[in-house]
Amino acid sequence: MNLLAKYIMNPKIVPLIAAVCSCFAITYSARAQGSLTPPGAPAPTMKTLAQIEPRTPISSLPYVITNSGSYYVTTNLTATNINTGITIIANQVTIDLGGFTLQGPAVSGVGIYVGGSLTNVVLRNGSVTGWGSHGVDAYNGGYPRNMLFEHLTISGNGGHGLYTEAGSIVRDCLFINNINDGLNSVGGEISGCIARKNGGYGFETSYATLHHCLAEYNGGGGGFSLYSSRALDCNSQFNSGTGFDCFGIGDAIRKCRIASNNGNAIHINSDNGANVIEDCEIENNSLYGIYGPGTGGSFIARNNFSLNVAGGIVISDSNNYIEGNHVVTSVGVHGISITSSGYTNNVVAKNVVVGGGSASNNYSNIGGANDFGPIGSAASATSPWANISH
Repeated sequence: MNLLAKYIMNPKIVPLIAAVCSCFAITYSARAQGSLTPPGAPAPTMKTLAQIEPRTPISSLPYVITNSGSYYVTTNLTATNINTGITIIANQVTIDLGGFTLQGPAVSGVGIYVGGSLTNVVLRNGSVTGWGSHGVDAYNGGYPRNMLFEHLTISGNGGHGLYTEAGSIVRDCLFINNINDGLNSVGGEISGCIARKNGGYGFETSYATLHHCLAEYNGGGGGFSLYSSRALDCNSQFNSGTGFDCFGIGDAIRKCRIASNNGNAIHINSDNGANVIEDCEIENNSLYGIYGPGTGGSFIARNNFSLNVAGGIVISDSNNYIEGNHVVTSVGVHGISITSSGYTNNVVAKNVVVGGGSASNNYSNIGGANDFGPIGSAASATSPWANISH
């Protein structure tokens, strides 16, 4: 018998082994069991996409939306010989183009038409191109309100790219190569948009606010047309016409860059006045930096003018306030000018004009009933209202 066997069979060890085993003994008790038969056939427990986000597909043109709801385009859609691609005649409609394109027949038609004085219309995420008339017409059908247009590319259409009524929000859109204006909006807020190579203005607005928008290489109209509108931190460059055309009363142009346009940088038209033009960079335009045959009453301050071909600030009206501008001009070209002594009560103070060749070129036609701060050099000026000339 080996040593292990002797150890286990030891009469002193056997009771100890039995006690240890009893400590680890497991008692099983029988428990009642339920039925193992399933209650019915297996069924899905997850919701479908239609239940989570109920939407109606648009898979062909023309398409007319008569009920409120959410709609989505399923693929690129091309129209042939129809007047309108998608017509909306219901309130509270959202259309998601899903990154697809509505391609027009070129000879006629509107890509998307809002057909009535509707509210709460949303259009987003895709392209509308090649229609014979407007790309998107949310104006002519009535007085629609509360509309949102975002993440759209609207190009190559025979009218305006986007034509929209008041109360619209337009953001992050591109308007390219449309025959008329890129965007024509009668009110609303426009932000983060680009208008390029359109035949009219890049942006034509009434009673609207624009910010962070770019207009470039647009045709005969120019970059921006403002009618009682505001532009903040916008860029107008290389347009065939004016950088900013001002109409109506009370336009505001702030912190904008207006460069290399084939016309005036800012044109204050005959029906326009009471503007605010401040903190802008205005340079290398083929005519004037600011030309103003308007109704007067404008505030022009803290702008930087550089080498605008015909002159810096040339005013042909009364009651304007011109302060703190810096004008670099060329020999024989006016820096700041009131074109006639018949215009009165213009206040010109604290400006700096450089490069005209003489004080009379730097500050032209300062007589009459206008109020110019004394003209001299910074070293000799004693008046806090002095205009500096070099």
